[in-house]
This record gives sequence, C-alpha cells and structure tokens, in this order.
Amino acid sequence: MNALAAPLARASLAIVALLAAASPARGDDPVRAAPSAAADPAARLLPGSDAGEHWDLTADLDGGYRIFARFQIRNGILGDRSAAATGAIVAPDGHVTEFHYAKRKDDWKLGSDGLRLDIASASLDLHPAAPRLAIDSNSHGIKVSVELAQRWSHSLFAEQPSLDLLALEVPAKAKVWLTGMGDPAEIGGTATLTHSWASEAETSLVQRRVEILSRSGDVALYLLDVTTPAGSHHRRLVVERSGSIVTDANDFEIEERPSTTADANGGYPLPGGFVIHTNGCNLRVRTGALLLRSNPLDAVPLAFRLLLETRTQPQRTWSDAAADIEMTGGTEGQPTQLRARGIVAIEYFQPLQH
Repeated sequence: MNALAAPLARASLAIVALLAAASPARGDDPVRAAPSAAADPAARLLPGSDAGEHWDLTADLDGGYRIFARFQIRNGILGDRSAAATGAIVAPDGHVTEFHYAKRKDDWKLGSDGLRLDIASASLDLHPAAPRLAIDSNSHGIKVSVELAQRWSHSLFAEQPSLDLLALEVPAKAKVWLTGMGDPAEIGGTATLTHSWASEAETSLVQRRVEILSRSGDVALYLLDVTTPAGSHHRRLVVERSGSIVTDANDFEIEERPSTTADANGGYPLPGGFVIHTNGCNLRVRTGALLLRSNPLDAVPLAFRLLLETRTQPQRTWSDAAADIEMTGGTEGQPTQLRARGIVAIEYFQPLQH
C-alpha cells in the first residue's frame, strides 16, 4: 500500500464504522404525543461499545443551493469517541460537492460543554447565541458557513434511537464558495437541525428512516417515520406556526405512494409520495426530483466493502418535495390550506421486506 493509499483506507474504514453504527392546537385537540421536554443539543457521550450520536443539518437556501451535513460521534472498532463529518453541497445546476472527514478520539475536538465539534476542516457550533456550521477545505474545494436563528425546540423520542428536533426550518444565512466560483455567494434560506443518539448500533434499531421538512410562510412541518428491523414504526408529526407547535402527533398511519420512476442507479426505490391524516393536520407529499443519492460504502476499498455489505446495505437520498397541508380547527372553524415546498430525506440500513 503506497503512502497515499494507507491514510485513505484508514479514513474509509473510519467513515464506515461511524456510519454503520408545546403550545396547544387550535380548536379540537389532535391526537397528541406525550409532552415534549426541552431539547439539549449537547453531546451525550454514551457508554457502550455500539453507542453513538449524530447531528443532521439540512439547509434549503435561496437560488437553489442545498446543504446536507452530518456530524457524528461513535464508539466501535476505532475506539470510543471517534468522530466524522460528512455531507454535500448541491449547487443550483445539480452539481454535487461532497466532503467527508473521520478522526479518532484524540484527533478531533469537542468543547468542554459538549456544544462545539471540530472535525478536521468541519465544525458545528451549537451554542445558543450563534449556532453555526462551517467547512473550510481547500482539498475538497469548499468554503461554506451556515448561521441559524437559534431555537432549541423539543425532544421527540425518548425511546432509542432518541431524537431532538433542535431547529425546524428556521431562518438561516449562508456563505457558499465552491471550486470555480469567483466571490462567495451570500444567500438566505431556512435550516433544520436534529440530534439523535442511542446506546445500541443503529443497524439493530432502524431499517429505514424517512424525514420530511417543509415550510410555507409562518408554517413549518417535520415528519419522522422510523421502520424497525421487526417491521414496526415510530412516527412523529410536528407542525409549527410562528414558532409555536400547533400539531404534535405520533398515532397515525402513513399511506406510501409507489415510485413513479425506474431506479436506474440500482439502489432503493424512491417513494412517489406520502399521505398522512391526523386529527389536527392532513398532509399530502409528492416526491420530486432526486437531489442526491449517497452510498456510504462507495469510498471503501473493495475487500472491506464486500465484508461490510454482508452486514448492512446503507443508502441515503434527498429529494425535492411538494406538500399540500390542511390544518383543521382554525379560529373561525375553517381549515387552513397551504401549499409548500420541502425536502424528503430517506436513510436505509437494509432493504424493506414486502
């Protein structure tokens, strides 16, 4: 193995080890989830050989820029508290610039309060005064910063994998420079930030995770649907209006529309849409253009990839979405109907069994 291949192989293994691992509603009360505790964005640093956590940031920016980033801390074969930062910037013309960093415990930094992660050229600052993502990498040709309006929302799941919805489609300001650009683009938009953690490997808890993010005016929506390896579901639907939660439900069914396009990439099919009915909100989501498909094993040397693919078959996709939202129980007894754009993010650990 030459001098360049050795560190690349170590980085690839590190990435794989890390990756495999309330306001009342108006009118009639919807089917509501248990009261949510205030969210704490700080690192949990759970004990256990398979424990881990990750923060996901999705930025939907003006002009067609999208940023998807995951920061994670994992225990495992690389030792406790290894960390990775992975993600991509999708330009308005569809060009994708990816980044990935993986470090052992002593090669990255966590703030003493657990609110800042510095992993190689990527950093995530979770301090309430100025939550911020930054990537400054000459090797990847990326200089990006995203500043979020602070809003630590609510804990959505106490059972594992636990999840906090830290910020839902909040205003964001970004600077984006990619190879080939002149001056950086300074643009606004919205961003969503979540924090999930578990003391077990995610592959034993999750078969597929679907997230839908959407905003129309002062109404923002977050849907989470986790399918377990046993085929059961953990679901949550949160609708905010002007920053206050007006619908918070976990007892509902989802009708999944079949894919309308052939899967030319040989990966997992992309659902055509979703239909959800609760006592406080009716939602129809149509999946649009595929923005990004990512297989975390693609960067792994073939010999290791063949071994890992016997254990898990990960796949992540992000797609445009259009949503029709009907909110019932308005102040005048009439439903509020909204049309919104958004993003559908799907993460598979194994194919679904039908």
